[in-house]
Amino acid sequence: PPQFHNDETYIVCVFFEEFRNFKQRDFLQISKRYQALEIRIDRFINEGLNNNKNQEKSLGEMLSDIRKMLAIIKFYSPRLPIIITLRSKAEGGNFSAATQGKERETLQEIYKNLAKTFLVSYFDIELRYSKALSKLLNQPGSHRYIISRHYTQETPEDDVLKDFEKIQNIFKAELK
Repeated sequence: PPQFHNDETYIVCVFFEEFRNFKQRDFLQISKRYQALEIRIDRFINEGLNNNKNQEKSLGEMLSDIRKMLAIIKFYSPRLPIIITLRSKAEGGNFSAATQGKERETLQEIYKNLAKTFLVSYFDIELRYSKALSKLLNQPGSHRYIISRHYTQETPEDDVLKDFEKIQNIFKAELK
C-alpha cells in the first residue's frame, strides 16, 4: 500500500500517477485520516506533453484520465475536498509545457476543462500565472482558488509584501 506522509497533517498530497496503484482501502484511508486531498498533476501533464512522439498523449486524453480518477475518488470519498495543483519547474514542480511559449494557454485549457467536472474543490494557481488566468479566477462559480508562491531559496520580506499586493489587485473587484 502507498505510504502517506506525516500523521500530523490534515491535507495529504499525492502525485496523480500514484493513484494507479490505489485500492479501495487506500481511498477510504485518505477519507478517514485527512481533511483534504491535494493532487499534483504537474509530473503527469509534463511527461505526457514532453514524451517521445510514440508515447505522447494529447492534453485531452490526459485530462480525460484525470477526470476519470477524480470521479473514482469522489465515489469513495464524496465529502473530501480535492485540490488540484500544477506546480511549475520554477517553483519546485515538474510542469514546463514545452509548447513554445504556450504555457499559459495550456494552463487555461487544463483549469477550464477540470472546472467543468465540479469534482474539484480548489485549484492551486501560482501567482506568476494568476494575471493570465484572472478572467477565469474572477468568474462566479463553485470553485475556489489558492494563489501560491513558492520561494525555493529563501523568503525575502519585500517579495512577500509585493506578492500580496499583486494578489489584491487581481481580486480587486471581489475585495471591495
